[in-house]
Amino acid sequence: MKIFNLFKRSPEKEDQKPEIFENILTENEEISYLDEFGKEKKISKIEWINRILKPSIEKNWDNVEELYSVVLDAFSKNVYYEAKDACLRIYSLDNNKERKTNILGIYYIKNKEYDQAIDLYKKYTFYEKPSETIYSNYAKVLEKTGNFEEAEKLYLKALNLNPNSANAFKKYFNIIKKRNIAEYNTKLQEFAHLEDTWRAKLTFAVKCFKSGDIEKGKELLNLALKESEYDPEVMSIASGMYGMNSLFDEFENEILPYFNPEQHGAYTAINILEYYKRAEDFEKGLELCKFASKFPWIEFSDTFINYEEIFLNMKIRYDKKNSEDEFFEEYSHDSFFSTNVPLWYYGFNNPTWILNKNKRVAPNLLILSFTSIGEYNETSRNLAVSIPLFINEVLHYKTNLNYQLAVAYEGYKLKVANKRYSTDYMKLIKSQNSNLNYVLSGNVERAFDENNEEIFKVEIYLYNCPNEMKIKLIDTDYKKEELYKVQKDVISKFNNFFECIDKNYEVTESNSENLMLYFPKMKLLIENPDYKPNKAWKYKKLLSEQIKIVLDDKENELKKVSLTALLYEIGKTNSQLLKCEKPAIYNMISRGVFSSKVSKLLVPIIFNVYNDEVNYDAYMETLNEDNPLYIDWINKFLDYVD
Repeated sequence: MKIFNLFKRSPEKEDQKPEIFENILTENEEISYLDEFGKEKKISKIEWINRILKPSIEKNWDNVEELYSVVLDAFSKNVYYEAKDACLRIYSLDNNKERKTNILGIYYIKNKEYDQAIDLYKKYTFYEKPSETIYSNYAKVLEKTGNFEEAEKLYLKALNLNPNSANAFKKYFNIIKKRNIAEYNTKLQEFAHLEDTWRAKLTFAVKCFKSGDIEKGKELLNLALKESEYDPEVMSIASGMYGMNSLFDEFENEILPYFNPEQHGAYTAINILEYYKRAEDFEKGLELCKFASKFPWIEFSDTFINYEEIFLNMKIRYDKKNSEDEFFEEYSHDSFFSTNVPLWYYGFNNPTWILNKNKRVAPNLLILSFTSIGEYNETSRNLAVSIPLFINEVLHYKTNLNYQLAVAYEGYKLKVANKRYSTDYMKLIKSQNSNLNYVLSGNVERAFDENNEEIFKVEIYLYNCPNEMKIKLIDTDYKKEELYKVQKDVISKFNNFFECIDKNYEVTESNSENLMLYFPKMKLLIENPDYKPNKAWKYKKLLSEQIKIVLDDKENELKKVSLTALLYEIGKTNSQLLKCEKPAIYNMISRGVFSSKVSKLLVPIIFNVYNDEVNYDAYMETLNEDNPLYIDWINKFLDYVD
């Protein structure tokens, strides 16, 4: 992420009228849309047209308002030709003359039916009073036909109605700039000196900063901020300019007092975080990160996570420097997290009712976190921990094998070895565990194949302790997009050796998303509890991904358990995150995602997390569950509801 996102635009206001943009998808490209749970999905263009667009047009054929929304949605996805009938239908039904003209005009332009578009706009401007949008769209089609002179006049008419029109301003000055750069500079400067022309002032300010005229740039930015009433776009660019030029007084006086995250958006928030980083103000930085996490800015997760880490490290150094005891030194030694139950069990009030309680039998197996060899790579390190954790979950539920998983960590950080475990190390483990029969571990290395495509070399092996012999289970190269296959491969090879898993069990994962979440879950599990509230964006990203995983595999009970445990953890550490995902969670409940044998018993916990006593009480009356282990477990949550 570049420091100070200078030229990033904030989202357009909801009430803006449709204008013409340039991108058109091909048939093979993917389209993003929100499903019934409010989650982003991606499908091919042709599939979206047949499954979603055509049925929506048919359903709303006689409802012009809904049909208009359907067409706008299609246009936003750069789907035009297939909306023809809907556009013509709107034009025949709609009493809003401007709206129906723009919809049909955009359709004509995007399908290169320029003569029809010109006739349409010419007719409208003859009989009606044109708006800024009508002039802009009419000018656009004239540009397409090469009539730049008339297009320029129409763009100017649009600017006379709204001098800060984003589309008209850009197009008008682009025409002039292509014709003559000196004329462009003169007209831009003249325009910027008029009243209420904040867009021109903003554009001219950027030119001044680039040319080194900082004082003039500051003056123009200040005027643009005030004239626009601190518009999100102006705030984003101004905060970027002040930050890039180390104008911290201006930042403090003209940005911070007027900043509202909900109004001004993610880009300005990120610029302010950069300012706090330079000022080493970790308290305000962490406060803003946490506050911003309640907004639906999931696409910025990695950027906010990075700032969270920076500010948290500042805080840790500060706490360590001012600590009067040896708290930090006490936890700096190497340790092993040892388990034979799923990760979600911890911190979830020990739900023994959902565990495999069968007696464990020999052979005795130790699973070690893998090594990540070669150059440092995040994916490789992730796999080195995630694959053993995945194996742990399968062995817990699908076998009665007597095993333990050991994951190395130091202090509050996972420790992933970067060298292969030696035979001497295996012998040392055996000497300390006399009843041990096997050690399962492996190595992961990022590499490139002969076509220079990224691959991951995965080796998984068993070490036979009595015979001091290494048995290779897997030695395979996986493309990054096919890493999910390692799950099926390792369980198959493991079962071929031990014959302890029901042969009807099958790993059905078709992507790596669930596998790659074990690593961040493990990191949060061993995190210092005092600092978990400062990990808001890590929790936010994890929650979003866990919801997607459940929706992609609605029959998988354990994924729903993991989601519920995560909601409970977030409720205790970062409750501000809950509201954003509440519609999706409640939608899952109402649509029966949590109606299966195990998951229906999780619903009361979800209502508890959301402090929803009405739904909690009503649900408990219908649940009719008498398992004493479950009753004891759920009673542990009652204090959580006010």
